[in-house]
Amino acid sequence: MLNDLVWLFHCISNIYLVYSDNHLNYLAMRFWIGIWVALILMIMVAFDLSALVRYITRFTEESFALLIALIFIVEAFKKLFHILDHNAINLNPDDPLDYTCWCEPKNETLNNTALQTTTGIVILSLAFISFLMKRKI
Repeated sequence: MLNDLVWLFHCISNIYLVYSDNHLNYLAMRFWIGIWVALILMIMVAFDLSALVRYITRFTEESFALLIALIFIVEAFKKLFHILDHNAINLNPDDPLDYTCWCEPKNETLNNTALQTTTGIVILSLAFISFLMKRKI
């Protein structure tokens, strides 16, 4: 659970990028985060604050799970778009590949409606299958 919270903190804030852009020591920051977490946990143990867990409802739990799921989905789409930008799909495999010029892109637009439609169908079918599986369990 603690690792998930630290991972969530780093995904939301991109703290590594902030520290590297400002030439600050990232590992020292992680050390102090660990010290603060240890201090807060000691206070929680000393005052028996774990008894407050009974006030956490299923809504809170599901909201947190939704946040983590959305972060995973957004990160996956970022990686997909990065791959699409840097390694474009060859939609005409019969045509020979032309790697003679790297400095000027061709001045034409590519019609990706078939690719977008296929991607949409796959996403919707996976969502439907996961909905059916959740209902059966």
